[in-house]
Amino acid sequence: MDSQSLQTLIDQHGAALKLIASQYCDHAEDAVQEALLALIDQHEPPRDVPAWMFTTVRRKAMNMTRAEVRRRKHHRHAGENHAAWFCESPTEPSLPGDCQAALKQLNPQNREIVILRIWGEQTFEQIATVVQLSLSTVHRRYQDAIAELERHIADPTTTEINQ
Repeated sequence: MDSQSLQTLIDQHGAALKLIASQYCDHAEDAVQEALLALIDQHEPPRDVPAWMFTTVRRKAMNMTRAEVRRRKHHRHAGENHAAWFCESPTEPSLPGDCQAALKQLNPQNREIVILRIWGEQTFEQIATVVQLSLSTVHRRYQDAIAELERHIADPTTTEINQ
């Protein structure tokens, strides 16, 4: 993969890749960087590079978390400092407080589907590949999640979104 294609990928999907990684680990940038290195190491580029990257970032982030849990257990450290999901930055998507609060209340898989669709600009087919669910399940969960978000934003007194 040439440097221009790599830069375009980072420009278009970097913030969303980091957002997905932050759902699973404290070091989201490291997970994205490891996935980029894995992409560069590919002998032939994947057929659908963005979907491959989202899948790889997700797996790298999950693996990083597993390693961290093992490390903490080994060293008997209590507590976990989880990085903020959403950071105010000109290069990252920002959310109004109500939307952010509502999004945090979705179950993790539905939240991931919404993030991939909206901020990752992924198709439902690509999302199905990333989360390893059928296309119809992804579409249904996306519609359900959006409806739940709308209800929560319309009635901010709602404290919990159905899971």
